[in-house]
Amino acid sequence: MFHSTIRQIVNEAYKKRNICSLNDLSLETLSRRFMIDLDYSYSQTSSLQIGHYKLISLDKRIPSHYQRWDFFHELGHILLHNIDQKKALKGVSFFMELQAYRFALHASMPYFLIKKFCEITPYTLSYVFNIPIFFAERRMDQIKAHITIKGGKII
Repeated sequence: MFHSTIRQIVNEAYKKRNICSLNDLSLETLSRRFMIDLDYSYSQTSSLQIGHYKLISLDKRIPSHYQRWDFFHELGHILLHNIDQKKALKGVSFFMELQAYRFALHASMPYFLIKKFCEITPYTLSYVFNIPIFFAERRMDQIKAHITIKGGKII
């Protein structure tokens, strides 16, 4: 089976922190295991990393499934990038966004959990992982591109 670099990074980061179940994917658990302060504020979601200090600030005005998506996206920036995106060239900034997006797809809906499902649909992914349906559909597209699904079951 094809293993992307982003998927390997997610798998290794999760394995190192003993993230192996749906319960481990709560934002509070992930924040604690990645040693990231988690904050909810009335401003746009953002992340900050200064030395060893890491913070993800989520917009409390948006629905929880969008907060979860934003958390995984910002976690991607923290784990993958060591430069300030605001100071990066436009092309580099675009690439960083793309990487964080791909990271969020893998981290929010990890394959090692998905393959345990009896039936897999975008709606199942969206519901089980509490992620907006649009992103669950993109994750399903990724999975379909790399595995065979028969009758809704991964083979």
